[in-house]
Amino acid sequence: MVNEITEYVQGTVEKIAKERGYNGEITMESNLLSIGVDSLDVMEIVLSAENKFHIRIDDNRISRIETMNELVQLLTTV
Repeated sequence: MVNEITEYVQGTVEKIAKERGYNGEITMESNLLSIGVDSLDVMEIVLSAENKFHIRIDDNRISRIETMNELVQLLTTV
């Protein structure tokens, strides 16, 4: 399931970044804010992933997410 979650997060983050006009390289260590993905987007990604993968994430941990890698780690270590 880790690979599925990683692919889901990468695809979703890349889509949002492109919609916001970011055209640079996106890596797992990219700062989400710097590529146009804000905290509301992160919350929506988490909620969607919770439904899609039948997992639950503590809302208090979401606010600390800064990179795509941190987001994947949060979603895969439940």
